Amino acid sequence: MNQITLFFLWIGIGLVLFMGVYALNRRNRKKEKPMCSFSSPFSGLHSQFKRGEITREEYERKLQHMTRCG
Repeated sequence: MNQITLFFLWIGIGLVLFMGVYALNRRNRKKEKPMCSFSSPFSGLHSQFKRGEITREEYERKLQHMTRCG
């Protein structure tokens, strides 16, 4: 094989690898749940529940609302 054919072969292999990594990265990103706009309220909510300031039903409802983000 001459130099030009090898050059295009390596470019083709590089593009296929790049596109594969890009597609896998996009697929993994779609599985992640969206984060809420606030920083981590879960610890505060959990401590409220542990201290008995809120009931289990209220705790679970708020937790569902926070994980759903919308």
